[in-house]
Amino acid sequence: MLEPMKINMWKLLIAGLFASAALAGCEDNRNNFMVDDTLSFVNEEQYAGVSVYTEEYELPVVKNGKGLSEATAHIEVSETALRDYNTANGTDYTLLPSNCYEFTPSLHFGEKDIRKFVGLKWDSETVNALDPDITYVIPFELSGNGVPVAEGRNRIFLRLESATASMTLTSNALAGSEYVFDGEITLN
Repeated sequence: MLEPMKINMWKLLIAGLFASAALAGCEDNRNNFMVDDTLSFVNEEQYAGVSVYTEEYELPVVKNGKGLSEATAHIEVSETALRDYNTANGTDYTLLPSNCYEFTPSLHFGEKDIRKFVGLKWDSETVNALDPDITYVIPFELSGNGVPVAEGRNRIFLRLESATASMTLTSNALAGSEYVFDGEITLN
């Protein structure tokens, strides 16, 4: 009766050794080929128009990557970024006066947070009272604390756009007591 018990103990011991060797040989490869966390603006284009009449906008900022780091995103208005953009693109945009808007200057991301929004608010009457022949923008620049900012995704230029109507008159004929318009009307 002792003999079968001895064999069972050996079987259990060998099975336990195999199980511990198998577990020790396992590696956690879940993060292989994953990139480290970075912060960025969502828009691939650096220039975006927003209707002035909404009087608020949520500018998305994302944290991409493994999701293993906390971070703080700092957002500032950058005259240097605007100057660089104007030079690189042959534009003549002007910084929207700071009394026309307000925004959230920083966002905190937890390890698992993916997207947060910069709250931007303005008064449409104040913006619309500005010179309509000047193209005003808000040049936002993103920097990070805790994780780096993705290259080329750290700037965005927002323009608060007013709706305009224009007409191209191709012919105008008098029909009785009414004017007949035959042309094109464009609304943005």
